[in-house]
Amino acid sequence: MVRASMAFVAILAAGAAVSHGRRPTDRRWEIAFDFVERFSDGKPSGSPSTEVRTDRAGGVNRIAIFQHPALEAGAPEARLTFATVQLPALANGERLRLRLFLGMSDRIGRAAASGADGCEFAVRVADRELLRKVWNEQKWFEWTADLTEYAGKTVSVEFRVGARANSNSDWALWGEPRIEIVGRPWKPREGPGSPALRLDALRRAEGEPDEDRTALNRQEAYGSAVVAVMDPYLDLPVQVERWSSRVGAPAVPLAPVIAAGEGPDPMNHTLVRVLNRYGMAEAQFLAFPPDVRGGVSVAIGRTGAGAGRIATAPLSAPSVREVRIFDLHGVPTASFVPDAALRSPLAIAAGRFLADRKGDVIAVLGGGQGRLYDWGGKLLKRFPAPTTAAPLTLSRVPSAGGDRLLAHARNARSAYLIAFSPMKVTELRTPAQAEGVYPSAFAGRHLATVRHASESRVTVIQRGQPDRTVDVGIYENLFWYQWYRPTKEGQHVRVSDFAHLRTDHATDAGRDPEMAADPASWSAQAMIARFGSKGGFAGYLTDRPKLWEPCFTHRQPKGVFEAWLKAKDPSTGLHVYPMLTRNGRPVEYGEFGNIDFYASTYAFGLPAIDNLYILPLRQFLRQLAAPFRQRPEHCAGLEPNHEHEIAVEADGSMGDYNLKMIEGFASYLRRMYGGDDDARFASLGARFDEHFDAPRNWERGDWDAYDTANPFYRAWIGFNRYVVSRRVAETFREALLAGFPPEIIKCHQIPDTYAVGNLQAFSDVTARFTPIDWMLNAGTGYGFTRYGVWYNRPHDALQDAHASGFDAVSIGEYQALTPDARAAYEQLRFMFDNGCVSAHCMLWPAGHDRGFNDTMHQALERLIAEDPPRPGLTGGVGQIRPFTDAGRRFDIACIGTGPQRTGLLKSLNADGSWEGTVYVVPFHAHVEVTPIEAPRTAELDERRSVTVGPLGGLDSGEQIEIVGKLRAASSRSELRLTVTRAGLPLPGLTHALRATPAWRPFRYVLRNQLPTEAISIELAASGGRVELQDLRVTRQSEQTAKLTKGRFGGTRHRGAVTFDVLRNTQ
Repeated sequence: MVRASMAFVAILAAGAAVSHGRRPTDRRWEIAFDFVERFSDGKPSGSPSTEVRTDRAGGVNRIAIFQHPALEAGAPEARLTFATVQLPALANGERLRLRLFLGMSDRIGRAAASGADGCEFAVRVADRELLRKVWNEQKWFEWTADLTEYAGKTVSVEFRVGARANSNSDWALWGEPRIEIVGRPWKPREGPGSPALRLDALRRAEGEPDEDRTALNRQEAYGSAVVAVMDPYLDLPVQVERWSSRVGAPAVPLAPVIAAGEGPDPMNHTLVRVLNRYGMAEAQFLAFPPDVRGGVSVAIGRTGAGAGRIATAPLSAPSVREVRIFDLHGVPTASFVPDAALRSPLAIAAGRFLADRKGDVIAVLGGGQGRLYDWGGKLLKRFPAPTTAAPLTLSRVPSAGGDRLLAHARNARSAYLIAFSPMKVTELRTPAQAEGVYPSAFAGRHLATVRHASESRVTVIQRGQPDRTVDVGIYENLFWYQWYRPTKEGQHVRVSDFAHLRTDHATDAGRDPEMAADPASWSAQAMIARFGSKGGFAGYLTDRPKLWEPCFTHRQPKGVFEAWLKAKDPSTGLHVYPMLTRNGRPVEYGEFGNIDFYASTYAFGLPAIDNLYILPLRQFLRQLAAPFRQRPEHCAGLEPNHEHEIAVEADGSMGDYNLKMIEGFASYLRRMYGGDDDARFASLGARFDEHFDAPRNWERGDWDAYDTANPFYRAWIGFNRYVVSRRVAETFREALLAGFPPEIIKCHQIPDTYAVGNLQAFSDVTARFTPIDWMLNAGTGYGFTRYGVWYNRPHDALQDAHASGFDAVSIGEYQALTPDARAAYEQLRFMFDNGCVSAHCMLWPAGHDRGFNDTMHQALERLIAEDPPRPGLTGGVGQIRPFTDAGRRFDIACIGTGPQRTGLLKSLNADGSWEGTVYVVPFHAHVEVTPIEAPRTAELDERRSVTVGPLGGLDSGEQIEIVGKLRAASSRSELRLTVTRAGLPLPGLTHALRATPAWRPFRYVLRNQLPTEAISIELAASGGRVELQDLRVTRQSEQTAKLTKGRFGGTRHRGAVTFDVLRNTQ
């Protein structure tokens, strides 16, 4: 279930200091009771929102209790009651003092403009009112009261806030409220003294290899390629490649390898992505320099030796007549310029057009002329093209006696089938206004595409039969909803079920960590026993369509998790498996005023937890994949995760302080910041003598402060977000490995900053760390949870995902939460029009429903009555490629064309329905290509090197590409590339490329998955002098929203894609 999130990132960007953290040297008081730390002991009432947050008043940040008065005029004051505050006995000379800062948040803005008139604050101790004050200033007011008379007693303390004439922006704050023992010397607290956190235990053993951060290292005779990844656990292409051999082949066949280029649009560059058999982009390369715009055509085939090659040509740059050839990893292998008789734009295709020649060749047509070339650029054959019209579409038509070439000019009434052995041209009549004509995997027919603003239709051309039109975008025009009252459904607005299935609770091992640690507890047989019936995967084909959510989550029902709580670390006494507050207490969670759950940790390195989360999910997904492939259009989406977050509000905590989280933090710092311990900690303003710890805001020094100016604290925040992102990445990996295509895989997550203070959630607002930013660049589909009416806000989670190129977003939990029927409908229609494909509409509990369910029902019924086709992905059809292999056959079509479409690659059955193997959007967001200054030529030796960078603000969805040529006189010479951060080398990110006396192309890529700063790449020689020429460095950045940086909105990819399919065999 959702919880609204505080605007933590916005505060982070402000950079104002929190008052806690600097270690005092002569403080003469100790804390007796900290109301922020003990917030969970308090009972709120009469307030729509009461929570702990870091907030600012008068430009000064403090950890505070936010308390909003009741919204209704004349309502009683909001209360936060601590019923049993135990106060210590005092020694001579000591006294008790209640100290706090009250204030109104700076987030209000100018009070006069918002109509805010402040609040009335009151404090009661032991039923005596000690403070009552009206305050309407956006600054802190310090207040103290002597409580010495209550020493050694248990008293109640109550904080009250009331509205004045109105409740507009009544964002009242109790800053750092606590009871202090004045006169008692302060003793700093210490972190856990676990042996596992000793610095010597955290250091890598002598000779232990660095973590493998290499996605690819290929050294071929024609050239070299290295692809390094900042974090392999968040890089899905690396993850599926590494895990595919461990888990074995899925129960369903995988997709072919596909080369996809940016489609025709003036904004596009000439980027090409190579999609592996799981649909992940394992390579991205720039085919032509950054100033060549307008998209790129691609043709993929095999050499006579069976090696994959990709031919490329600009789509919209008439001055560039070059065809460039690359291997499947983006290493340039050849290029050629056709003779002048072939005029731009050049159309290209690859196929086995010459029957007497092994392997594919490249066909190039333009200006009424045609040529065949080999993959080295050697001219093989000249022939007249059957048409001088342009632009042309070319397609390989598979044939047992040698492939034929199908050529068609846009809007022409004829297409031409060209055979080369012997030469023969056959004319095919085509429908009027055909955008393109393509072969089909189903014998005896061709497919013609036509332009359409909103639908995606093809015309089937079959000899001896009348032409017929097939809508291949019906599935994409559906809008799915899940609702718990009876409704009719329309043709396009369709009802489905919501299958939230906790796989981590599938067997008794979910209750027992010892059983969970044994992989045998999570067998396929166990999953079949639990879910192999109606409602589970066995009912996929017969039950109503579902939005599937097999998942694990950190929210563990208390009755289920009791045995897990009994396990404790022997050296510290801390719990092993739950999330912990900074004070070592297990984290609890509740909804609608109930505390129903413990929070299990997301930390890695605990076998029972790692198995609990992943092994049952893996088995479920592999069982579900087979019926899914039989009837993929019966699926409303797949969400293999549920609201993963680290949201620890108790004890004033920021993050999860499980011991394995602290260990993981040390490892994360080593990987992400480099250097030895002393240098790394010094770069973050920290120093440790014996034990390592995370910042806890315990006043142990500046490094310990919850202070946004503290780099060690910022790193801790980044690590918590990283851990959650990595857990979600595992769920995506498992869905891909099971055989689900990327775009059907969604996520059910809470957006970081969109849920800020909306006062519409049903659980408390808190600082949360979620994976939203990373997920926008993961290469899969997308989804989130959101409540309330937000369509009229400047930014929202759906709008900004849609602006980042997502047209099939699932909303795992949704309720308008308004008694206004018009607003409920407008919100639903906004979702429908802006990329939402599925909405799980929640039925609100009767005790909390204020007309919400009725207006939700009315909104759905109105949308069903209107029943429009859902917009977004459809609108024309681009290229179509046939695929046949081992008895299976389907056509792959690009759904959507033109400037408003990103382009969905979809595998089609003979009737035009979705076949289920291929479903991927190669480019969601526009990729901006920025040249980085570097010398075109260089001579490197022991004294001379080239440094690229430092590069600031790198984030997920970015890569640095360095291409050029290298040579060296000595065969022992190498080009060594080292990634550094702030001058410190990062472990596992030093790579060497072999040099030879002849010039050879090389390609180096650093793929980034995390926010990083001050990154440089040093190019140096090893073993002798190395020469470089034609050096080009670019930064390639997906333009998605970045909530953690306050960048709302993105830039969609335009012009769809060009693509071609690699045959598995010759």
